[in-house]
Amino acid sequence: MGAVGTFFKWIGLIVIIFYLIVYASFYFIDKSIEESNEKFEQKYDELEQQTKEIQNEKKALEEEKQEEEKTNNNLLDEFHKHTDLSSEDVNEFDKLSNKKEDHLETKVEDIEWYSESISLMQAEINLLEKYIGHENSFYDFIVENDEELKELEIDTFFWKTSTKDRIVTFNQIIDSLESTIESSYGIISIKMELQGLSNIEESTYECSYNTYNCDAFSTYAQAKAVFDECGGLSNDVHHLDGDQDGIPCEGLYYQ
Repeated sequence: MGAVGTFFKWIGLIVIIFYLIVYASFYFIDKSIEESNEKFEQKYDELEQQTKEIQNEKKALEEEKQEEEKTNNNLLDEFHKHTDLSSEDVNEFDKLSNKKEDHLETKVEDIEWYSESISLMQAEINLLEKYIGHENSFYDFIVENDEELKELEIDTFFWKTSTKDRIVTFNQIIDSLESTIESSYGIISIKMELQGLSNIEESTYECSYNTYNCDAFSTYAQAKAVFDECGGLSNDVHHLDGDQDGIPCEGLYYQ
């Protein structure tokens, strides 16, 4: 009986030890799983954060690309507006030049004919001065956006050169027209003297834009008549009274 009891005691002790080992194993396994889960969750959170950062960077790059495309589109739109305006300027000037050429071909060559010629040439000068402003604006635009336009494969050197060339040409045409106008005023003055006119006919008065200068008159009375008829100092469209003292063409006044 003593041997049997001892045997069962050892069996019971082994069972207890076994259960303790099993319990300890499960405890450490649970602990290991828990630690693994914590590390997994931590890694998952880090990965999720990295994913968000990548998405934010991607979004920022897309927005930057969209903004760059918008800027490029705006630049192209502005560039085409300038080139279209240059084409419109040329077409507008061609129409006026054709009108002047048609008038010159009539060759009536009386005072009214010369006055109309002067009016058409003055209108050409006004247009050219407007075009020079357009071309200067176009040139400044190209200079300010030179690098960006080059990236859009636009030959900025060509456009800067051609724009400057057009400005020079327009100024040369203006000089030529002004010289012709001055000669025309001289011819009008001579014709008026030959016809013995004491006053410019009222029918030839032009008060809407600059048509006459002091060389167009042979007497002070003629200059004064046009000056008063067009509104005096309040509308000295012909710039007859340079110092605005109410006396037009003072050279004639003191003769």
